[in-house]
Amino acid sequence: MKSKKVRYLIFSISLLLLSSSLHGQHFAIKAGLNAANVTGDMVDNQWGGSFPTNYLTSFQLEAAAEYPLNHRFSIQSGLKYNGKGHSHYSQATTQFNVGPYYVSEVGARLYYLDIPLTLKIHLPKVGCETYVFGGGYFGLGLHGERVFTNTFPNRKTEVIERTVKFGAGKNYNRIDFGGLAGVGMQFGALFFEISYTLGLTDLSTDEIFGSFDNKNRQLSLSLGYRFFKKLQKK
Repeated sequence: MKSKKVRYLIFSISLLLLSSSLHGQHFAIKAGLNAANVTGDMVDNQWGGSFPTNYLTSFQLEAAAEYPLNHRFSIQSGLKYNGKGHSHYSQATTQFNVGPYYVSEVGARLYYLDIPLTLKIHLPKVGCETYVFGGGYFGLGLHGERVFTNTFPNRKTEVIERTVKFGAGKNYNRIDFGGLAGVGMQFGALFFEISYTLGLTDLSTDEIFGSFDNKNRQLSLSLGYRFFKKLQKK
């Protein structure tokens, strides 16, 4: 029942933003790579201990609309399919603490539907059009997976994949929101952006792995194409 409500909400928001974007001055599509991580160390309540997290590589796809306020300021929004997550190493024993220790690399890949809302400020043109932007985002967790790569003392490895569950009392909170800021350069219809995103919500509600008070953070590189809407002459 909850999953149906989430799908309905996503569908409704998609129609709303699509309808709005058709009346906006500019429409753009962009894609890029993410270096995703979380704040703080990872507390592993199953095996014990605290482990530093590492970045993992993911991707993003976005359809965006821009609403100019004047020649220097504009509002941006859209829909973004956004890959987040983290990785970390932990040390564990075999079942019932029998046998040698082994090292496990844990990678969590989380995919969200994000709705960013930012203010874009156009800077004085020097060679190419340059701009900065900043604001916030609201995200809904769609799906994800945890990949455990276990390495034993005999150098044998095993890979275990587990589907991530979103919701209260499960692996991760479905709701994510936070702030973002970035800078971009535009060359005609093409543009290039660098942005940084910092989540403000605690991700985990996992009863096994514990609530470790980690928040999403992400460095993104994006390449996009902007469609310009011609203004009608009065």
